[in-house]
Amino acid sequence: MTVQPAGLTVKGAWSALFTGPGQWGSAIAFPIVLAGPPTSITFSTQTSNNISAGPTAGNLTVWGCDAFVNSTTAGNGWWIGLYTTNGNCLREVDTSNGKARHHCDICDTLGEPLPISELITCIMVGKQPTYVVTCGVCGARECLNAQLTTADEADPNPQRAANARAIRAALRFLGKGIT
Repeated sequence: MTVQPAGLTVKGAWSALFTGPGQWGSAIAFPIVLAGPPTSITFSTQTSNNISAGPTAGNLTVWGCDAFVNSTTAGNGWWIGLYTTNGNCLREVDTSNGKARHHCDICDTLGEPLPISELITCIMVGKQPTYVVTCGVCGARECLNAQLTTADEADPNPQRAANARAIRAALRFLGKGIT
C-alpha cells in the first residue's frame, strides 16, 4: 500500500446532485492513503445550483471524509467542484485578544486578523458539528478537522503540529469541547 508523505496535499473532484430540500452528500475516498488525517480540507466551487450552505466536510481520516451540501428549496440542484487537503489555514491565533488570520490555499491570500468567532462558522453535518472558514476573496470553504488531538499537536511534521495547535487553540477559544 502506498502512503502519501506527510505534508503533501491531495487534490480531487467532488459533486453532489440532488432533488429537493435537505442535506445531501457522500463520502470522498482519497486516491491515496494519507500519512495522517488532514488538518483541514478546502472546497472550491466550479458550478452550483440551489445550494443554501456548503459544502462542508466531517470525519476526516487518512482514507477520506464525508462531504455535504444543504438545499432549502424544492427542485433539482447540484454542487460541482474541487477539494484539496491542506493545513496551513489558521495563522497567528491569538487567544488573548480572540483574533486569528486565515490563509487560503486556493487563492493564496492571507486575510487580516479577525475575531475568531467571526472567522469560524459552525455548521451541522447531520448531528456532527463542522467548523468552516470561508475565504473573503475567492469564497473557498475550508473545513477544519475538529477531531485533532494533543498527539497531532506533537506530530513530528512541524507544519502539521503547528496547524493542529492553531486549529485546536481556536476551537478551544470558542468553547467547542477541545481539551
